[in-house]
Amino acid sequence: MISLADVSKYGLYTIKWILCDYISRDFIADMGIVQGADVDVVSSFFGNVIVGINGKQVALSKDVADRIKV
Repeated sequence: MISLADVSKYGLYTIKWILCDYISRDFIADMGIVQGADVDVVSSFFGNVIVGINGKQVALSKDVADRIKV
């Protein structure tokens, strides 16, 4: 298992774990980022990640992306 910030290839990944507090988990769950969801990594720059999910693109900071395991 690898964190979303450390993926080396762009492509489709399935979220296995989200390791954060309930407030942050609820916030990213509103964007569709939940366990079992498929995310498409569009871009990655110094650990910051842009993912495509549910027909939209979401930018995640390195701190948040480190807590999402795929």
